[in-house]
Amino acid sequence: DNNSAKSVEALVAFKPIEQVGVNIYGFFGRESSNTTSGAGKRVLIGSYVTLQATEQLGFVVEGYYANQENGSAISSGRNARWNGAAGYAIYDFNDQWGVRFRGEIFEDAGGDVSCLGAAGGGGNANVCSGAAPISQTLCETTATLQYKPAPSFITRLESRYDKSNQNVFLDGSNTATNNQQTLAVEAIFLF
Repeated sequence: DNNSAKSVEALVAFKPIEQVGVNIYGFFGRESSNTTSGAGKRVLIGSYVTLQATEQLGFVVEGYYANQENGSAISSGRNARWNGAAGYAIYDFNDQWGVRFRGEIFEDAGGDVSCLGAAGGGGNANVCSGAAPISQTLCETTATLQYKPAPSFITRLESRYDKSNQNVFLDGSNTATNNQQTLAVEAIFLF
């Protein structure tokens, strides 16, 4: 917590039918941003819907919107705004093997959360080759192969592609570019 103000966070979830879940969430409070003007009101609202199409196939769709008062990293005294939408497809071949596909679009209109914004000292460590905060729209796609050797142990091999409408990534020769590819290996222990 970067200030003494209190914030409220809430989630309402309901299942209109067994295969569908609807979740609506929100956040409201005074939060410090990257500005020196102190804490301003931050509002975030969003929703995600889950659909279990078959025993093996599921989908998730999410959308969200946020606004930070006086939080723009680009224009002092202006509000920062960010929003996005994501979709997932999840398919399990059996109890051990599965694949996941994800796509997302994220707009950071105030330069507050992706490039040298509120995350502090550089925002997202994978982006922002430039020295100043910028407004940008990012898109990403991710493909994941999942293997569970035991019920409480999950391993994943993940390939991700990120693209921005700005040159915020660095390639192997430290040249600014508008995209990057990453490969990750994950191990998750459930307890």
